[in-house]
Amino acid sequence: MKGKKNVVVDALFRKPATCTLIELIEDWKAHLSIEYARNQFACMLFDRIIQDDRYKIVDDVIYYKDRIYMIIESTIKEKIMKVTCDIPSIGH
Repeated sequence: MKGKKNVVVDALFRKPATCTLIELIEDWKAHLSIEYARNQFACMLFDRIIQDDRYKIVDDVIYYKDRIYMIIESTIKEKIMKVTCDIPSIGH
């Protein structure tokens, strides 16, 4: 069958949204490290110029009050929102 009636083949060739979520999970830490390196505040935390008990660094990830700290202009937030909203079982 050709065209709109060929739903079986169309479904087989569609890339599921979970693939993009897996890709995001695999490279989030590397992407976060790049963002930290470009951010003055994050660099000051790594260099211990700023000492604040609310921030902790574990395995090169900054935590603020036990949550992963992302810089204000982080593109990871957008990716997470897009990926999770595109998955039918999670998003809308």
